[in-house]
Order: sequence, then structure tokens, then C-alpha cells
Amino acid sequence: MKTDNIEFSPIDLERKITGRQLYSKVQDASFSAEGYWGYRVDENLKHIWLNPRPSADAFESIYANYYTHQTSDDSRTLLRRIISYILCRDKKYPGLPNYSMIQKALSFVPSIREHAYLDVLNLPYPPNGRSILDIGCGNGMFLVRMQSYGWKVCGVDPDVGALKNLKSVGIEAYSDLADISEKFDYVILSHVIEHVPDPIATLKGIRSALREGGKLIIVTPNSCSLGSKIFKGCWRGLEPPRHFNIFSKDSLKFSLEKSGYRIHEITTTSRLARGFFYVSLLTFFGMKKIELRKQNMVIRNLIKVCSYIFQALEFFINKKNSNLGEEIFCVSTIK
Repeated sequence: MKTDNIEFSPIDLERKITGRQLYSKVQDASFSAEGYWGYRVDENLKHIWLNPRPSADAFESIYANYYTHQTSDDSRTLLRRIISYILCRDKKYPGLPNYSMIQKALSFVPSIREHAYLDVLNLPYPPNGRSILDIGCGNGMFLVRMQSYGWKVCGVDPDVGALKNLKSVGIEAYSDLADISEKFDYVILSHVIEHVPDPIATLKGIRSALREGGKLIIVTPNSCSLGSKIFKGCWRGLEPPRHFNIFSKDSLKFSLEKSGYRIHEITTTSRLARGFFYVSLLTFFGMKKIELRKQNMVIRNLIKVCSYIFQALEFFINKKNSNLGEEIFCVSTIK
């Protein structure tokens, strides 16, 4: 695979920040992209970047088995029903019939309530004709869900497989933001900005898609999370070689302000702590999900229990130190 050397921090090219080598010989444990990869870090902003990284002509190959090609219906799962109940009770979103007493009781678990609010990215209900543009929308399940709640939705994704899935579920979607002339009330970058080679150029380009007073919502892995401190080069949030930039709260603030945005809210969340712990632990021991299925049921269930414990632990620690969640959640507007 052809690669490019990224000597300087991609968010601060003017000052030519070289940082220091943080990790080397990191592998893709989730989607089997070939090669060994390294990451550098800017010690001041705690911004991490992939170096070297795949060249542009290799992008298609590193996403060949990516999850954006997959669709699923999780509407019947216990968690999905609890989330539905919380959104119905707290935010007045339309709900499902016949919630059980167990589902209602679990809806008061703080980490599950946080998960529920982020499931709709804290967007208000009713939408009252407002619109959403989801850039890097992947399989489009978020847009399908929001459209079912009455939102006007549109998606952008360069991945051919993802676009095929979007069309199959009836979502208006484009391969390039330049193809869209409409302006939107909300533009979403959910687990996207870490994938782009030039975050500053991306953020500046998005400004044209926002209506006056419109909001940009960003969700991205947190380079300073509890999981990253524990698992280091095995942390799920790295995901080489697709994650080119791993942001801290400070580096995301820096990037947004540099691109002409005003921060309204920035925090970290533990919504993905359970999943990140699970995959990070398997990576640490050199195992993959498919291999774990062959293992003893007791081992699998033990890891799941540990994942839930980790999520609860991180949630409560993050209440005292709001920098330790696995994800950054940020809302901003144009200055």
C-alpha cells in the first residue's frame, strides 16, 4: 500500500508541529487493513495523527470491509427499547408500544440515559420543519431514524458501498458536499472528522452548508479518554489506518476556532465505553471478535461483564473529570 509521510500536525501546519512518536507498529484489529502504522502526538494540544498514512489512491482498499456497508434492524433489542422510552419520556419523541417494567426501571441508569440523548445527538423534538445534513453518514441508520421522527434529512458519503445502502433505504444522498446547494439547520459530523486528511479545510468547507444560526455537531473519539490511557496502542479509538486524526477537547476547540466557529458546548461522553473496552481488550490479547465466538461462553460473558463495569466506572469518573469519556461531543456555530 502506498503511503504519505505526515511530518507535521495536520491541524497546525503553519507552526510545523512535529510532536513526538507516540505509537509504532499498530495494526488494524477491527477490519483487517494491511500494514503496520504509527501515531505522533502534539504534547501541547494532545492531538494525535497517523504517520505515515495511506495515500489517496489507497482509500478505497482501507474501507473495503468497513461497517458502513452493513445495515441492521436493532429496533427490538432491549437497549433500543429503553432508549425509545427515555426519548419519549424526557424529550417527547414518539415511542413504541408496551414498555416493560424492566425497561422503565433501566431507563433511570445514568449511562443509559446519556446514551439515549446522544442517540438523537440531543436534537429537539418536534423538528418543526428543520433539516439535518449528515456528512459521512455511512449506512444511513441515523438519518432513517431521524426521518421517521419527522426531520428533513440528507446525507453525504464518499464510500460507494455506503451510498448503495443509503439509496436502498430511501435516503437522499450525495458523494460530495459540493453537489448540494441547500443550507441546513444542523450539520452532523459523527465519527467522521477523524477520517479526513485535512480537518481545517473540511471544517471551513462545511460553513457553506449551514443556515444562519445553524449548528455544527461533532462527535469523535477522545485522545485523552480513560480507555486510551489504559490500552494505549491497542485502544479502539485509534483504528489505523482509517483514523488520520484523533482529537482532544483542546485540539478540537483549536481547529473549530481556527476555522471560524464559536463553541457552544463541548464535553466527553461514555456512550461507547463498553464497546471500546471490549474491542480494545481483544486487541490487547491479539484476539478478534470472530475468534472470540469460538471461545468458551464463560470467557465471552466475563468480558462482556467487565465491559459494563468499565462503562459505569468511566461514566462516574467522567462526572468529576469531564475529559475522560471515550467520545467528544461538541456543538458550534459560525462566528
